[in-house]
This record gives sequence, C-alpha cells and structure tokens, in this order.
Amino acid sequence: MVHDVTIHYGGRCSMARKKSKPKGSFLRRNEPLIWVLIIAIPVVVLGVGYLVAPKVIWDQFLFHYYWAPIEADAVGHPVGGVTDAYNAVDTSTYGVILVLALFGIFRYLKRLDIEPGKEMFFATIPYILLGSVLRVLQDSGMFTGKATYLFISPIIYIFIGIVTLLKLVESHTIASQEKKMGQSGRLRGLWSFGAIMGFFNILYLIGYTFYVNNRELLSTNSRNATFLMSPVIVAVLSIAAFLGLVALVRRRGRLYIHDVFSVFGWHFLAIACFQALAFIMEGGKWPGVEVKAASMHLVQLLLVPLLALGVTALVAGIAYSLTRRCSWMEIYWKRPMNLVIMYAHLLDASATFTALQWFTYGEKHVLPNFLIGLTGTPAVMFPLKAIVIAVVLYVLDVEIKKDLEKNVLLGTLIRVAILVLGLAPGTRDLLRLAMGV
Repeated sequence: MVHDVTIHYGGRCSMARKKSKPKGSFLRRNEPLIWVLIIAIPVVVLGVGYLVAPKVIWDQFLFHYYWAPIEADAVGHPVGGVTDAYNAVDTSTYGVILVLALFGIFRYLKRLDIEPGKEMFFATIPYILLGSVLRVLQDSGMFTGKATYLFISPIIYIFIGIVTLLKLVESHTIASQEKKMGQSGRLRGLWSFGAIMGFFNILYLIGYTFYVNNRELLSTNSRNATFLMSPVIVAVLSIAAFLGLVALVRRRGRLYIHDVFSVFGWHFLAIACFQALAFIMEGGKWPGVEVKAASMHLVQLLLVPLLALGVTALVAGIAYSLTRRCSWMEIYWKRPMNLVIMYAHLLDASATFTALQWFTYGEKHVLPNFLIGLTGTPAVMFPLKAIVIAVVLYVLDVEIKKDLEKNVLLGTLIRVAILVLGLAPGTRDLLRLAMGV
C-alpha cells in the first residue's frame, strides 16, 4: 500500500501530491475565453435579434447608425435620409472598439516580446499619414466601385491598423535575425527586407498590367481605380527604401526594429504621395479623366500647419512660464512626444477652423459640431483641443506615470492612439482643403 508522504519544513507541512494552484489572476488565466465572449456575445445578440426582428435590428439600428453614414460618405449623398456625419451611437461604439483593440494589440505584442518606446512612437507617424493620404485620394475620386468602401472611415482605420500591425510583426522578424545570428543575421535581415520589397513590386506590376489592359473594358464600378502610378516610379521608391535602410544600419551599427518599421511606412507613404502629386499636377483632376477640375488652395499646405505651430508654441510658452510654480508643467514643452501629440491635435483644430471659417466645408463629429453651434465660431476647436490634450497628458505623465514606466509598451500604445485621433483627421482635412476635394 502506498501512503501520502508528509514533508516538514520548519514546523510547516505540505502534501507531496498536492496540486499547485494555477498562477495569475482570473482574467489572465481565462484570457482566451474572455476574448471569445467579448466578440461572440454582441454577434450572437445581434444575430438572434436579426432573426427575430430583422427590421428593428438592421433598418432601425445597424443600417441607420452604422452602415448608412459609411455608404453616404462613399456615394456622396444622404442614404435613406442619413448623412455621412457621425452620430452619438457610432461614435461611442467606435470608442469602445478602439479601447478593446488597443488592449488586444497590447497583449499580442507582449507575447511577441516587442517593447516599443519613443523610437517606435515616431516610427508610426508615416502609417498615420498614409491613412490620411489614402482617405484624401478616395475623396478626390481616385478609387471607384467597391474599393471606395475600403477607404471610408472607420473602415480605413481598421485597414491601416492591420497593415501597421503586419509591418510591425514583419519588422520584428527581420530585426530579430541579428539577435539570433549576429553579423550574418544582420545581412540576412537586410536581404529579407529587399525580398519583401521585390515581392511587393511584382504584385504591383501585376495589378498595374491588369488595370492598363482592362481599363477600357471594365466599367467605372468594376475598375476600382481611376489612375495608377507607373511601376517604374514604385520600383525606384522601393530601391530608395532599401538603400535608406542600409544607410541606417551602417550609421547605427545595428538593425533595429523601429528602423525597419519606419522605412516600410515611409515607402508606402511616398507611393501614396506621388499619387496625390499626380492629381495636383493635372490641376485638380486625374490624368485621362474628363471631370471638372477642383478649386485647389495649395497655399493652405503652408498656412494651416504654421497656424497650428503658432498655437502649439503658445501652449508650450505658457507651460514654460508656469514651470517654476508647478514643476510638472514641463511635460508640455520639454518632452518631444507630448509636443508632437499637442501639435497633431492643434493641426486638426487649425484645419477645421480654416475649412469652416473661410471655405464651404462642414464638421462631421458630434462634440465639435455641438460646441461650434453653441459658440457660433469654429475657433472653439483651439481651446477644446488644447484643454482636452493637456488633461490627457497630465494623467499619463503625472497621475499614472509610475505605472506606465513599468510598462513601456502600454504607454507607447496609448500615446500612439492619441496621436492617431489628432494627426489622422488633421492631415486629411489639410490635404482636402489644399486639393479642393
């Protein structure tokens, strides 16, 4: 007969066969199940509701509050009496989805052991600008047919978010080769980057060839693009990206993940900018397309950013003058990331103010629309943005500073999300204003 053996340690005893309890909190131990429930419960509720009362769920809820504004934006006129403006329901829903997505990305990158800091924050800027340029290209009529919907908010945020995450994982894979194999791994990483660039060019060449050969055969709704840039220009930009990464590696003496990630982003952004440049050079229309030319205001490309820079300098100057009394005020003028975030949101305020004050544009977001109507002037965007961002930065850099110092990844992701909410719409509004679309 086998008996349990009791082992004594300093007067305490434990059973040798006693099972150890699962480590971690309840949330961590059941994380996969919780994510399944977060996704599945709304889907099941809406699915069952649609089967029981399809008109209520689709016509009066999903279509009215979510899909109709997207479709109205795509076709350029109200759909079912619904305009392309945001409403309180979809705005709050997108806010919740953003928080959940942010936490999900955080957990995923944590498992990959990616700990981005200040360098990664700045490396995400080209991806944010890419989304804005693509959105303006859609406004200009470059995309047609079903492709239009891919570049409509909020779908474009999801699209660019997925592209950014994939490129971050690719960059991590490329950069990690040096850690594993040293000098040979660095060279292998560079050639891996070059191979990805080559594969991208092959795909673009195939798409461009299909577009050119079938442009006259396909209808506008089937073509999905009004104009595509020459593959030669794309190839030159890809070579420049590869040589740029090589130069960074030689300068730094190492293949860093944020360098690879940044070069990927600037490469995509350069291609999109050349597309926009073609529109500008043709005087507000796409080459070979007979449409009424847009009334461009290219001078705003200089005036709007300068206005935002002036207001940012004013905010930083006020904070600097108050630093002697309140030492924490230095967060508004001494930290580059905070200055970039403040400038991004004041750029959004500057573009909105200019477009509404002197041109015939309208505001789509709920809170700004309410405040502009309440005060009677779009200038209210400046104090609104400055105050809100100042409070957010205070919370991040003063109230929960110690918590974020323990988790650099989470702090970086939060700041990137805040930057996106300012820089993306600000850049889009600026480019729309300049291109007259």
